[in-house]
Amino acid sequence: MSLAEPVLEVRDLRTSIGQDQAIVHAVDGVTLSISAGETLGLVGESGSGKSMTAMSIMRLLPPRGSITGGSVRLNGREITTLSERDMRRVRGEEVAVIFQDPLTSLNPAMTVGDQIVEAILLHKRMGRSQALQRAEEVLNLVRVPRPSERLGSYPHQLSGGLRQRVMIAIALSCSPRLLIADEPTTALDVTIQAQILDLIDDLRRRLNMAVLLITHDLGVVAGRADRVCVMYAGRLVEEATVDDLFSNTHHPYTEALLAAIPRPADNKSTPLYAIAGQPPDLTRTFDACVFADRCRYAQDDCRKLEPALTAGPHRYACFHPVGSAAEPSRAIASGARA
Repeated sequence: MSLAEPVLEVRDLRTSIGQDQAIVHAVDGVTLSISAGETLGLVGESGSGKSMTAMSIMRLLPPRGSITGGSVRLNGREITTLSERDMRRVRGEEVAVIFQDPLTSLNPAMTVGDQIVEAILLHKRMGRSQALQRAEEVLNLVRVPRPSERLGSYPHQLSGGLRQRVMIAIALSCSPRLLIADEPTTALDVTIQAQILDLIDDLRRRLNMAVLLITHDLGVVAGRADRVCVMYAGRLVEEATVDDLFSNTHHPYTEALLAAIPRPADNKSTPLYAIAGQPPDLTRTFDACVFADRCRYAQDDCRKLEPALTAGPHRYACFHPVGSAAEPSRAIASGARA
């Protein structure tokens, strides 16, 4: 792999899930990339396709789910065409995932040490004593207190924060190039959330990993990600650097997500902003803007044509963008409202 080549490169990825009466188009033409040492945030409402994109990359789709198009290149190698046997070698060794609830991800009948050792022995040629030593090393790496003692603990004997650190230790045990963190702090309280996010960010820098950080909360990626991709209805609708996305939003959906973030200065008597309507039915096919039915700026062309993602470092799929990309009349109206 050349130095300039991304660790992960996804091109026009399409994933469908068969149902009895219809097909769900869960991921519909997603294109993104992540370089070594970079964190890419993937944000959107529940059901927007974020986790399904991650599961497509991992090739861990539900029954009747399949990748129907596109390319996923990991460390320069196409992985959508790998056999299941070869893909099992990739999972854990080249790419690892952290799920949102460690209590349901860890085996309650196995000690922490055995679960980390199991992951190591699946991918590395070493004896059990060496694997135990490595297990203690990664527990220390993720700042678990008294790591040698924790090797003999069971998941129920640990706090939620420590269980999540164990999940991260398992993910890092084989030194993957790509770490997928799928809502890694949803099941934790606010204080522990910050600690876990700080830990992932620190490990990313120290180990030069590529990180895909999936969340429904734009506030989570504000100080953690380098770039952000916003998903809606299985599609990317905006991509930009974190600073540019927050200071110069272009897509109305992103603008609405930002408006829904509570702020300390907000009037306590004012109701929180909520996006009107519901996400669309993904068993449908769309030949127009997927956000048009919920968009306060939608016009006739939005309901007739599908906007493509623009080129450039700040990509967006909208005929009538907001921010600096807005048409003059919209910019004047927005200034008057402010």
